[in-house]
Amino acid sequence: MAQPAPTENWVDVPPKGWLGERQFKESRAIWKQFFFKPADAFAQVAPNASWYGAFKQVCMYGLVSFLFGSAVSLLVSFIAAATMPTGWVSLVVALLAIPVSLLLLPFSFGLSILFSLLGSGLVYLVAKVLGGKGNFMNQYFLQSNYLVPAMLLYSALNLFVSLIQVIPSATLLLVGVSVVLFLIILGYGAYWQTLALQKAHGFSMGRAFLVWFVFFIPLVIILVFFFGLVALSAMMVPGAVAKA
Repeated sequence: MAQPAPTENWVDVPPKGWLGERQFKESRAIWKQFFFKPADAFAQVAPNASWYGAFKQVCMYGLVSFLFGSAVSLLVSFIAAATMPTGWVSLVVALLAIPVSLLLLPFSFGLSILFSLLGSGLVYLVAKVLGGKGNFMNQYFLQSNYLVPAMLLYSALNLFVSLIQVIPSATLLLVGVSVVLFLIILGYGAYWQTLALQKAHGFSMGRAFLVWFVFFIPLVIILVFFFGLVALSAMMVPGAVAKA
């Protein structure tokens, strides 16, 4: 009598949506593609568009931000403690900040989802004005998929900028590396955004670039105006000029 085929174990084959080892490896492979073959990465993730998938990517972005941010903070604090008389203070603060940040992580996830929805929604409105044919969910999903790669780049930038504070002898080198990383982040961010809008709305590369460029320029003007008002207000505080 033939023996029945053994059933698959759920440990070996994680159910759909389970963030197990296999799914993490797949995500890691896709994140790698976003650096070396961004167009292929978007083509690979596009068929799986869903609200759940988008929110999961945003939460993973928040988790990666917490992990790398804590690691950078601890590294810089250890260096400060070893090289500066009062460096131990920053180390204690960094150690105390980790459990607090961990407790606030769910709240951070919620804020990340809220602000990412608002930002993507504004870009979506501009895309629709310029003739976009896609729906909001697809656009939001595609944009959410490059958040983790973007955070990895930002974490590297944050590390070098933070090291400037504790290794003043290498300031020139660290500033140079930071500037290069900043330009890389801008370049990748622009390219990822353009590809996401092209895929979501069926735009040409030129029109996709125009969408986020039209959105970005007013945002920069608003930010410059806001910080200009803050600086002007500070200058007008009584006694500020005298103290200067």
